[in-house]
Amino acid sequence: MAPLDPRAPDATRRPCKRCDGGASPFDRVDFNKYCSESDPYGFGYAGVAVDFHRCEKCGFIFTNFFDDWSSDDWRQFVYNDDYIKVDHEYADISPLHVAKNFAERLSGAEQARILDYGAGTGIFGSRLRELGYTDITGYDPFSSPARPEGLVDIITCFEVIEHSPDPLGTIGDMVGLLAEGGCILFSQTVQPDDILSRRGNWWYLAPRNGHVSTYSDETLALLGSRLGLHFHRGDTVFGYVGPTVSPVARLALDSIGPRFAAVRLYAPATRPHSQISFPTPDPVWWHEAE
Repeated sequence: MAPLDPRAPDATRRPCKRCDGGASPFDRVDFNKYCSESDPYGFGYAGVAVDFHRCEKCGFIFTNFFDDWSSDDWRQFVYNDDYIKVDHEYADISPLHVAKNFAERLSGAEQARILDYGAGTGIFGSRLRELGYTDITGYDPFSSPARPEGLVDIITCFEVIEHSPDPLGTIGDMVGLLAEGGCILFSQTVQPDDILSRRGNWWYLAPRNGHVSTYSDETLALLGSRLGLHFHRGDTVFGYVGPTVSPVARLALDSIGPRFAAVRLYAPATRPHSQISFPTPDPVWWHEAE
């Protein structure tokens, strides 16, 4: 039997939300799946299927299930009074832990203008003030919906962009709030190396937590590049910054790690002719980096 061609027309394929690639069906989970490695269906089944797709080009995993939801829908079905049951560290444990970590990373930038984007309960910002950071505000479309005024030096963003059905728009919104040379510091659980075997069993792929988008290192790097940002890769915290870097941003980024870039390499027989960027007598060639 001839092998099936993955490029064949398929009504279940979707355009990638992050790049110009195509996304194939990845897996299907029940809406009630939440973040638990031991019992992700501990609260039973909703009987509502949520389909995820994965981009073949950048590795972005996403669902279109929530794309047309209103703010009221999110409040009713996800960010309701039961949310604490599916993320019991959300209210205070996680923000207090992260505030301690970020205060150490930003030591020396206590006077910087800081915005906590996706502030949740506001405990992260309150704790940073207690630790000596004098100018910090919070913004959250659900708990603190008033738009921040003015521009800031640093945006902190703790486990937020996995909740966004439109990550490009969300990061772009943050960029619009940055002063010249400012940076975004964010924490994000990235896909494991064996995601293709774990698929929907990965604990973090959890609609009930509002996790609608998940990222690989390559996805995050390419997402930033679309907005003119350089991606800095750390162990648990990452960074975005434009071509200009302020002293405060440099101090913050130095605590994360070096810039990270992603380049897709093609073997000679599979290099797409449309991607040849300079004249060559032979359309079959190795990538210049190789």
